[in-house]
Amino acid sequence: MPKIVLARPLVEAGMKVLAARKDVTVQVVEDVNPANIRAALKDAEAIIFRPANYPFSDPELDAAPKLKVVCRVGVGYDSIDVPALTKRGVQMATVGQANATTVAEHAIALMMGVGRKLVLFDREMRAGTAYTTRFTELLLEYAGKTLVVVGFGRIGTRVVRRMQGWDMRIVVVDPLIDPARIRAAGAEPMELDAALEIADIVTLHCPLSAETRGLMNEKRFKSMKPSAIVINTARGPIIDEKALVAALKSKVIAGAGLDVTEVEPPDPSNELLKLPTALLAPHNAAQSPECVDRMNVAAANNALQGIVGRVSPDCLVNPEVFKR
Repeated sequence: MPKIVLARPLVEAGMKVLAARKDVTVQVVEDVNPANIRAALKDAEAIIFRPANYPFSDPELDAAPKLKVVCRVGVGYDSIDVPALTKRGVQMATVGQANATTVAEHAIALMMGVGRKLVLFDREMRAGTAYTTRFTELLLEYAGKTLVVVGFGRIGTRVVRRMQGWDMRIVVVDPLIDPARIRAAGAEPMELDAALEIADIVTLHCPLSAETRGLMNEKRFKSMKPSAIVINTARGPIIDEKALVAALKSKVIAGAGLDVTEVEPPDPSNELLKLPTALLAPHNAAQSPECVDRMNVAAANNALQGIVGRVSPDCLVNPEVFKR
């Protein structure tokens, strides 16, 4: 009977999907460490990871001779060695579009929180000082401004769609997308450096890769308007964090809204934690009840599909695994 390993249990909705199948066995690994994972993989055909950054490469594959599919309860997979999986005929599956709406909404919430300085004024109201600064702290008016969306995938497309009614100029940066498709969505295609020069808000929705690591760096921050803000709900290392801290401290840019950081959780000494112009969240953009259920159900279905054939094309990261 095929075995599915869970690196931490799924939420109830996902566990129900697996429990309904009497033709598979499920092993839950609560203490997720290399020894426990490799031991569980000995006779497993699928594994589902809830930890976002658990490394998975040849040592795990060596311990998993029957493995057919690796699944993530999420869309990030930068800690998983996808070429190693492909080489051995193992599918890599994410949850596809399951979290796209919620993360897009979160990015927009961060835009509003930073631009309108909501956390700052909340703190000052509680401290009794807000009425002395309310006319000196100026707010961002979004109408007439330029929004730059970096990455036109599942989440970026939803951000563009939702921002259409804000009377903004919307620019999309994505060299992998046909410019005609971007224009059809009501946005302007543009190269990154040119877009940054005119941006009032930059929101990042690209995957972490060798090409995007440190994409937002000192040089690029300095090319931006001093009134501009940066939003990141993708992956922390897409931004050079030291460069961001320097840009915020020296007022090279006006603010940042981050659901992700280079190291998670950030070290208590991280200067971002001390900057009032940085609005921070604990990588929880997808944590609405509806989204959590969708992601866990999708991951369970991916595992079930993967052990008997192909996972959904919308969720399969490495379709070249079938061209071997």
